[in-house]
Parts: sequence; structure tokens; C-alpha cells
Amino acid sequence: MGAGPATLTSPGQAAYVRLLGDASWALAPDGSDARAATTRRSLRSRLTAQLPGSRTPAITLLALFAAVQALDAALTWTGIIRFGAGVEANPLLALSFAYIGAGATLGVAKLFAIGCAFVLHVRSHYLVLSVLTLLYVYGAIVPWSWTLGL
Repeated sequence: MGAGPATLTSPGQAAYVRLLGDASWALAPDGSDARAATTRRSLRSRLTAQLPGSRTPAITLLALFAAVQALDAALTWTGIIRFGAGVEANPLLALSFAYIGAGATLGVAKLFAIGCAFVLHVRSHYLVLSVLTLLYVYGAIVPWSWTLGL
């Protein structure tokens, strides 16, 4: 963690150390934070990781999920233009269309989904991310393609 044990200067600081563990990283005035450097290395290694049992970069799975989200947004937008906002099967999105508009709702929903996928990627939950990608393909892309006659 830090270079050595922290020197306690007050009872409040002692409670802080008991609550959060070694506080030397918070007390280092010169910016030589070993914990932050480890976190940066860890994040970099997770972003450049490979899928287990494969030579494929794991970031490819995240990019595929983002592409499926973008395609779902485009197909949903096309469906709304062609059939109206009532065609949306997700009741939360359909309700949001009425209050904040279709474009803003789709943008927020898809950015939220990609953000959650990024968290799954960083935490190395590749199986969950791949299953969610397949569910979106078969639960959103295929039905929209069939409905729109593509």
C-alpha cells in the first residue's frame, strides 16, 4: 500500500485509519502514491487483457456490445419514426419518450448500458458481457429487423 505505517496525529485520524485501513496513501504530500500507481497499472492491464482461452483482446467484446447498442438505438429510432412511440416494448423507455423525448431517452439509455458494460469489462466479467450481447442481438436486433422488414 504505502511506504510505511501512517503516523497518527489526532484521535479523528486514528478513527479514520481504523475505518479505512492504512491511511499512508492519503498522507503522502509529495504525490508518490503507490496505491494510485497500482490502480493505474491494474486498469491498464484490464483494458489490454485477452479473453480467457483466446488471443482475442477483451476490449473487442466491449466494442461489439457498444456496436449492438448503437444498432439497437438506430433500429428503435427507425421504428419510432415509422410506427410511433407506442411500438416500444420496454415500458420504462416508452414512458420516458413522452417526458423527455425519444432521442434523449435512447441516448441516455444506451450510454448507461455501455457504461455498465464498461464496468463489467473492467471487472473481467466477460461471460456476463458476452451473454448480454447475445441477448441484445436476439432480443432486440432480430425482432426490430423482423418488424421493420430488413
